[in-house]
Amino acid sequence: MARGPAYPFVDLEQAVEFAAKMYQYAKRSPVQANSVIENAWGYSSTSSGSKKTLAALKYFGLIEEMPGNEGRLIKLSDRAYRILVDSPDSPERRQALQESVLSPKAYLLCWNRWGAEMPPSMRSTLLFDEGFIESTVDGFIADYKKSIEFAALLQNESVAKEDLLPPRESPVAIRSHVDNPLPSPQNSTGGLSIESPNDEYRSDVFSLSEGTVALRWPKQISAESFQDLSDWLDLLKRKIERTVLQKPKELDPAN
Repeated sequence: MARGPAYPFVDLEQAVEFAAKMYQYAKRSPVQANSVIENAWGYSSTSSGSKKTLAALKYFGLIEEMPGNEGRLIKLSDRAYRILVDSPDSPERRQALQESVLSPKAYLLCWNRWGAEMPPSMRSTLLFDEGFIESTVDGFIADYKKSIEFAALLQNESVAKEDLLPPRESPVAIRSHVDNPLPSPQNSTGGLSIESPNDEYRSDVFSLSEGTVALRWPKQISAESFQDLSDWLDLLKRKIERTVLQKPKELDPAN
């Protein structure tokens, strides 16, 4: 049955608890996913719950997949290790939690739109504008609220709701200028291609009457990374659209 946009199966606090069980079982060594599922979490490796829990930890950036020839290998991420072993009042641990809670695209969308407000219209907006469905939207909102409370986002008054992006997860850098640009011919889009022959990144600059916009991305990215980038750019377009100046309505001469 459809459940709308993808989001974690469990809230962040539960995900951290699953990560802790994985740490007790395998520490930071790569281990077969089915072994963690069955021996650390007590699930059947063929159950839907086990697959959804594993996916949730990936959504929050708590586990990484490792290359291996003997089944699916996973290990705890540096972020998860920080959360599990650092002091509870550590600023670095708090930052890791805040990066985790905004890693799922659906959570980031809600934080960028509402921040700590979470108005009553949140439910209807998710249903009408974001493709959520009635049978799952309430569960999503409950998990989202628990997660941002657990990550102490509501206590951090210095966090701007549209500016807190996980720095290690941000796929591209967008700036109003490019440092030391190399001159190159203007391309068909009206922008300037900024690229060094030995650079591992590609860059492009688009000129607007108000200024320039620059985009930089790795020369080679995976299909999964491209989809993440595409989703992020869609979100960025909506944020930029809010800054577009609207022309005043012309008065009807008949009136």
